[in-house]
Amino acid sequence: MKAMAFGKYAIPEAQDYVDSGFQTMSADQTAVYDNLRKYQDVDARTAYGAVQTLSGIEAVKDADGNTIKTTKQAQRDALFAMDGMTPAQKQALDRMMLVGSEAGTPADYSDRTKFMISNYVAEHQQAAAQAAVDDGLSIDSFIQYADALKEEKSKTDEAGDTVPESTAQEQTLNRILQDSSLDQTAKDGLITHVLIDGMSDNRKAAWQDTLKGTISAEQFVRFADKYAEIKRQNEGVEDQAQVSATNFSYYLDGVGLNADARAKVDDSFKYYMMFPAEPKAYSYDMLTSKNEVAYRDAAQDSGVDFETYAAIKEFKGEQTGAVKDKTVSHMREMGLTQAQIKNIGRMFGWKM
Repeated sequence: MKAMAFGKYAIPEAQDYVDSGFQTMSADQTAVYDNLRKYQDVDARTAYGAVQTLSGIEAVKDADGNTIKTTKQAQRDALFAMDGMTPAQKQALDRMMLVGSEAGTPADYSDRTKFMISNYVAEHQQAAAQAAVDDGLSIDSFIQYADALKEEKSKTDEAGDTVPESTAQEQTLNRILQDSSLDQTAKDGLITHVLIDGMSDNRKAAWQDTLKGTISAEQFVRFADKYAEIKRQNEGVEDQAQVSATNFSYYLDGVGLNADARAKVDDSFKYYMMFPAEPKAYSYDMLTSKNEVAYRDAAQDSGVDFETYAAIKEFKGEQTGAVKDKTVSHMREMGLTQAQIKNIGRMFGWKM
């Protein structure tokens, strides 16, 4: 966990700079300083100290040279801790000096939780982090295990290949469960918001709409990981979907679910098995969601057969983060026309 040192941030050299006639800053630093003074109403000493302090901060590394905090994270930690500026003034300085011409947004300095989320949590996980906090979890715990998941995902196997995502999830799950400092409520919250909230939209929907309250969050993650493992093991096998479904059913036989839970798990995972099996055996008529029913005729009329739609829907369901952008790019690579992409996007409930 990246520790932060909050408290009074002293900038005694500022008065020396004021007294010296402002001769020690670069052109870029002077431009930031002038902006703080003229447009942000920051006093001279505070503005100078802030600019000089942030300019001298570097990334924090451990004894092995691994980065613990990036330069910007360390700079933002220092900026958050500084006295003499409002959150809005700090954000303005962040935008000018740390974001600059690069893509990105400044951190949120309005309170510690929002700051930690904006500085230490990846953009695609920030909604999950806020949900975790809303459920009573500490932001520090969320960041600790989000970092743990990232670490597990970066590991390689004996062949030098990156480990499957399901393996990384399983290892992170075990780390959460083995943490004796957490009670069961906190463990369930971390499993939900770090692991399940990071899964594909289809996986999350299966949890939220069908399985939450029937099985535990731990069970859901283990089932999803086992399904992924079985699917991976059967790649290239004839009748892959049927073989995988059978293997998964055998696995569930040994879990000891009651009849109601077993039926719901079976139904939930049949959805994932369906499209890879024989999409030609299905048709647009089987679709029941509001958006799919509303736009399926337009998609079919534009020349998109159900097999193609099923494949795209499966691709969409496997994505995490920027799902719409990734899926639209995938459809373009498939050679679909703009009209076809528009119709399929509307079936997914997207504004196109």
